[in-house]
Amino acid sequence: MLHTRTPPLGTPVCPNQMVQLVESSVVPVLDTPWTLRAVVERGREVLRQEGVKSLWFRTLGELGYRRAMLFELDLATYQQSEAAPASARFELLSPSNLEDLLGLVQQCDEREATRRLAAGHVCMLGYVKGRPAYSSWLATGPVRIDFLGVQAVPSPGSAYSYELYVGPAFRGLSLATAGLDVRVRILRDRGFKRFVSIVVPENQAGLRHALAGGFQPIGWVYCLDVGSPKRCWVRSSLASTPLQLVR
Repeated sequence: MLHTRTPPLGTPVCPNQMVQLVESSVVPVLDTPWTLRAVVERGREVLRQEGVKSLWFRTLGELGYRRAMLFELDLATYQQSEAAPASARFELLSPSNLEDLLGLVQQCDEREATRRLAAGHVCMLGYVKGRPAYSSWLATGPVRIDFLGVQAVPSPGSAYSYELYVGPAFRGLSLATAGLDVRVRILRDRGFKRFVSIVVPENQAGLRHALAGGFQPIGWVYCLDVGSPKRCWVRSSLASTPLQLVR
């Protein structure tokens, strides 16, 4: 049984990004200073783990070209899965459970989480037997997409999903699907029509989750950061894109 606590969406849930859905930031080709040895070692690692195509696009990313697939989920046709284990419960991030998020997602920055909440973003936390196990963000207003280095604004009736995370000890329990069930229910109750998210094509886990959850690919988001000014654009199969890019 899913237990949820859901304060009003679109208003800050404490005084101070998103899925994706699994949303990945492509790891730069180099995580270390630019040296010949670092270039060769990182290139070999990516080539061995992800293949030639991934290495090529990661290299382009270092040179200023990045792209991601744009997905949409129609909330009206989404079928609830009720896939979570009986011991799972979900609640929204608030001052009382902020430490749970920081303990679950080691890369999480307290100040950034606080800033997002102040901007009206919503973070869903999932627990299994009382232990923090799942987190995901959504935004109904302006949101920073770090991978592309741009601000984006969901269209009216749309919510942007980003930074979904499931703790290693809790993977395989369908928490990502169960969390999507809860978030869809909340958004439907508040009149939203769709979820949108971006997924880097090399993120195979993200693609699998998006498609399994009913998200449909509707286009691509591109950024070219060579010279000035930086250029970013969306190509969508829809008459109007559900995600607008702003500088």
